[in-house]
Amino acid sequence: YESWIEGIRHGRTFTTTGPMVTMTVDGQDVGASLSRSSGDTVTASVTVNSRIPMDKVEIVMGGDVIASADNPKLEKTLTLKAKIPVEGTSWIAARTFSKSETLPFNQDIPVFGHTSPVYVDVPGVKHVPREDVRYFITRCNRAIAWAKLRASFLKESHREEMISLFEKAKGVYESMLKVPEDCSNHCGTVSTTESTTPTPAEPVVTPE
Repeated sequence: YESWIEGIRHGRTFTTTGPMVTMTVDGQDVGASLSRSSGDTVTASVTVNSRIPMDKVEIVMGGDVIASADNPKLEKTLTLKAKIPVEGTSWIAARTFSKSETLPFNQDIPVFGHTSPVYVDVPGVKHVPREDVRYFITRCNRAIAWAKLRASFLKESHREEMISLFEKAKGVYESMLKVPEDCSNHCGTVSTTESTTPTPAEPVVTPE
């Protein structure tokens, strides 16, 4: 139990409705933080095992799909490996999904899996996902308005405590927007190798 809790604390996790998804980056499991320099290359390796065949496996960096492979023969085991150039601080994760299959006991739930990320830190080059940050600022504002106007509390001090927590979170996100934009896209051209999926990886999508 203790090792399981420790794994969760360190981000060695994935979410799934069926498929088992594992990923390493330069041999390090998800949850790891890698210190690299701009211009370095890291290698991401992904394995998917699923009783229900997946249509696609993808590698995502900083929110952008940078490598993928299809599964037209509906194999139950997929692998994908990609060499990824590093230009700035970012994160790398893997995901897989079926476009047509749903869970047998709940037809509204798609079959998919998504790993937690491996973090890539480039000292002095900070990547801020500004669109994501603005989204969470909006969510904080909505939560603050809800706590002020609609929520019910046993004590008024409880209301004030909740508002204070959301205000604090909002301040953290607002401070992130003050960080100067880095000069990079967090990835460039990705070399995809050793894919044992039935078809080779699709052309890489390079962020603008």
